[in-house]
Amino acid sequence: MAIQKSRIQKSLVYSLCHMYSRLRVNNVSYQSEGCKLYTARNVSLIGYYGIAIQSPGVLITKLFAKPQSLAKIISQHYSIGSFFSAMLTPFKNKVHSNKKITYDNIFHLVARHGPDIDTPNYAHWMLENLPLIHCYLKQPQDTKLLIRASAPAWIYETLTTLGVCKDKIVEAGSDIYCRNLIFCDLPYIHSNEYIHCKVHRHWLSKAMKSKCIVNKKEKNRRIFLSRQTSRRRKIQNFDEFEKLMQEFGIDVIDTSAHTVCQQVAIFHNSAFVLSQSGAALSNMLFMNKGAKVMEIKNVEKNSSTWCWEELAKEMGHRYYSYDISTDAGRHSDILIDIDILKSELKKVLS
Repeated sequence: MAIQKSRIQKSLVYSLCHMYSRLRVNNVSYQSEGCKLYTARNVSLIGYYGIAIQSPGVLITKLFAKPQSLAKIISQHYSIGSFFSAMLTPFKNKVHSNKKITYDNIFHLVARHGPDIDTPNYAHWMLENLPLIHCYLKQPQDTKLLIRASAPAWIYETLTTLGVCKDKIVEAGSDIYCRNLIFCDLPYIHSNEYIHCKVHRHWLSKAMKSKCIVNKKEKNRRIFLSRQTSRRRKIQNFDEFEKLMQEFGIDVIDTSAHTVCQQVAIFHNSAFVLSQSGAALSNMLFMNKGAKVMEIKNVEKNSSTWCWEELAKEMGHRYYSYDISTDAGRHSDILIDIDILKSELKKVLS
């Protein structure tokens, strides 16, 4: 009964978001190096995700790429009744007079994806949000940067590394009114979807590498990205697997044990990365062009688009996959056929 109620609730929210998103009005839009930039006037930003309302009943869904993304956020993290009540309250009375916080210019960079409010997904932040700092840095100096509430330390690390001052950063959560909300088309990615954003992702790669200390003596490393400390998608026969890594001179890396800058340095010095599907693969952004990326992919269904393959192509890397079929689903733990993987590694590393 509870599951059925949840499904009905999500379906209702999606329908409402889709309907109200049709009404949005953006006052100014222009092209900026491959990314469309918008300015919306007189906007109210609500809750931990800074959901934007431009006038009664007008949602700006472009902030989260799709109406269903916004619907998921609302259904999981907002009281639906109070949210739609706030959204439909007369705009002039609700927004202009009673807001506690007012800004002239805000650039919206709230991460849309992640299991909880305080745990945004690393890959979605690195590939969807952070490249847009390239656009933010060209805005007027008084422009604040809006990020998700309770942002973890690594979010701040990425922003300050790119030159964003902490006093410019505003966390969503309080009701905010801004005269100009600036935002970009989100370069959306998901397992079977990928929007290319070459100019800004290449800028991010270059900018981060220029700021992080790189030990040039460690060039041409071979690395494997371990998920053994993660909640899911672990390797069941890891002891055998680890011996195979040693045989090929592949270092086992747990990215969660490193700062962002340390991860940038590790990947910049690596010529080959082997990994299961997962957020840490987004760090291939920082590998040099022509590097080799091999993904251990738990195949659930065939698709013409696969996000990690597309990212490898966009960054100029050579992509390979070792596919595993399982009935347990793509998030399940896996058993590696050591002999088959050994054969595949010989081909890729020869």
